[in-house]
Amino acid sequence: MNGVLHTSTLLRERPNYVLHQSPSKQHVSQSRLNNKPGLKQSSATESNLSSVTARASRQSAQEGTEATAVRPPAQDGNISGIWLKDEKASDMKAYERSLTHCMRMGSMEKETAMRLFEGMEVKHDSQGVKVSYLTVVPFFQVQEHFSFSQSTTMKRRDARPGAQTAEPAMALHGGVAMVLSWPPPLSGTLQDLFTLEGTDGQTLHVRSLINVEGRTNETLQVFRKADEWKPRYSWPFGSSR
Repeated sequence: MNGVLHTSTLLRERPNYVLHQSPSKQHVSQSRLNNKPGLKQSSATESNLSSVTARASRQSAQEGTEATAVRPPAQDGNISGIWLKDEKASDMKAYERSLTHCMRMGSMEKETAMRLFEGMEVKHDSQGVKVSYLTVVPFFQVQEHFSFSQSTTMKRRDARPGAQTAEPAMALHGGVAMVLSWPPPLSGTLQDLFTLEGTDGQTLHVRSLINVEGRTNETLQVFRKADEWKPRYSWPFGSSR
């Protein structure tokens, strides 16, 4: 598919992110990678890595490290929990552009995603990551599962007919990276990078790169950890509680 988004793209653009280095397993600051071009390319060390993950590893190697996916994920990178969206800290204009310009969502789907999508419940263990989107809309109950060992299929996030495919997720020191793709109608790819920010583990950033038939956009969504989800709105019509 044209315009495939490589996992290493977001990693390069996040200077403080760290990857597990192979074979020494030392942690290498991403800011150091860009200063060491031209190193010999390495192959993926696990035969069941997806082509997207393998390309990410090879590209990172060219920039100065033999980066591989790590399973199980680092303990300090576990993103489990209930995460409520901080709209003031998130780039909502860019998010809206992804929904309308790239994904061509209708008014109801856009309203749900913009206003009635209040957060996520994430379950993260050694096998993979399960993401359940929190909304009061009964017909927009989206759940996505990302395995660390194999590709998975699920309903499309844009609620159109058909399925989307998730490549094996990459468990990285400080977070998890996922790559989704789907066929026509409106075929495209979506790369998500979930990372814990700060030292208290209470803030989650989700950086996304989307490409739908050549229309691209990047977004940042910010989430705060909570003990429980108490919906701000009721259904129908999304009226405030």
